[in-house]
Amino acid sequence: MFDKDKLKTELAVLYQRQEFRNISDAVKLLQFLLSENLQASFSEVVELLRIAVTMSMTTSEPERCFSCLKRVKSYLRNTMREVTALAMFSIVKIMSATRFFGHIQPVSWNLNNTATGQGGELPMDHLNADEDGQ
Repeated sequence: MFDKDKLKTELAVLYQRQEFRNISDAVKLLQFLLSENLQASFSEVVELLRIAVTMSMTTSEPERCFSCLKRVKSYLRNTMREVTALAMFSIVKIMSATRFFGHIQPVSWNLNNTATGQGGELPMDHLNADEDGQ
């Protein structure tokens, strides 16, 4: 993976030079090496810095991601339960309409009436009818 002798030599050069010693942050050092086109001269150090910069120092970020994923999955499960419940209500409505009329009655419902406050209820008269259809 790393050439230990080359890495040791590159680090010794970095520590000896004053312009490198003033940079205390790994990200800033990597940016400096890349901006000055020194990645060929310090190839092992650049590789080591890239690994160090991309590694998470704590587990808090991955834990936050998994926590967020858990919330999303819970939301999707709950939404699917609601969709399943609505589908069951629809099936029961169709079955009851079929029981009373022998076929499915189309439901006419004007959404504009709901918005203006004039009615807005689904016509469910056939569900309240007697067994003989009245």
